[in-house]
Amino acid sequence: PADDELYDILAAASLRACDLELAAQALQARLRLGKPTDLHFKLAAILQTESKAKQDVQAMQTSA
Repeated sequence: PADDELYDILAAASLRACDLELAAQALQARLRLGKPTDLHFKLAAILQTESKAKQDVQAMQTSA
C-alpha cells in the first residue's frame, strides 16, 4: 500500500484495539500527506476529542 493507505490501516487497527491516542496520531499524520477526504477530517476531529476526554478522565482519576 501507499504511505497514505498505511496511515489509514494504522488508524483503523488502533481503533479496533481501542487505542484512541494512536488512532488520532495516525490520522493527523495522514492529513499531512495530502488528498484527505471529508471522512478523514471528521474522524480526526472526533478522535482528538475522544482522546483528550480520555486523558482528562485519567488525569482526574490519578489526582483523586
